Amino acid sequence: MKNLTLIKEILKNYGSFSIYELDKKQESIFVSQLGQYVGLAEYFALDFCGISIYDSDGFNSNYQLKYEDLSENTLNEILNLCQQWEKESI
Repeated sequence: MKNLTLIKEILKNYGSFSIYELDKKQESIFVSQLGQYVGLAEYFALDFCGISIYDSDGFNSNYQLKYEDLSENTLNEILNLCQQWEKESI
């Protein structure tokens, strides 16, 4: 869970952000799929990430998910974005 500690440290120091605030265009992070619905992590706060749900018509809804409930691979991807956020915030 080293990644989780680093993610929370960066967010504590530099604040929450969405992928749309990053200077370098980033893809949303795939979290899950259920039938036609796809969950993408797009917002990152200290205690949770915001998951946007899309279907074939576009945006459908969103919800919050604790970092502890995400896979290590997903946390790796989020850490990369947080490190980019940190660099852009300095």
